Amino acid sequence: FGEAIGQLNSVDARGVVDPASLFFFKAVAAEGLLEVKPARQSLDQVLVGVEGVPVQYSAMATLMQADLQALRLAIEQTFAGRRVLDVACGTGYFSVCAARRARSLEGIDANEETLALARAKGIGNAVFRRGDAYDLATAAAPYSGALTTFWWSHVPRSRIESFLNGLTQQLEPGAAVMIADNTYVEGSNTPLVRSDA
Repeated sequence: FGEAIGQLNSVDARGVVDPASLFFFKAVAAEGLLEVKPARQSLDQVLVGVEGVPVQYSAMATLMQADLQALRLAIEQTFAGRRVLDVACGTGYFSVCAARRARSLEGIDANEETLALARAKGIGNAVFRRGDAYDLATAAAPYSGALTTFWWSHVPRSRIESFLNGLTQQLEPGAAVMIADNTYVEGSNTPLVRSDA
């Protein structure tokens, strides 16, 4: 996706025959890189002047926007009043949703650059720190909620059990847990290129 988004971003939409296709594929690549804001902006561009946009693109853009809105709302509602651990929080896009009604949120990610973006959001009840999703030991435990978005598909099958054991050790009884990730949809997604089966 990184190579694709670089090439797509270098193309001027005013110089292509089908700008809707350009914006659609930019949205797909951005979503694949978990760059949600650029993905939403590209989807918005697909839906501008929808009469000239191929039906499959406008329909998919509308569905993707609806899915993101539903996910944001579900996250906000699930973690209302809770102390939340956001594992592999990335840029904090979904941390904002969880923190909106949460008592507090701690975001963990291995990448300092994405954590800087999360911190720059200025979420008053959230802290972000560098950490290992496979080694979640923290002084702030136990949490009453855990969130992980678009991380599950990166966990090798051989590490799922240890990841889940480590996560549950950070949670108090009755904690709310939400794991959100992409689902492969035949005809909609790019083909799988590797499996760790």
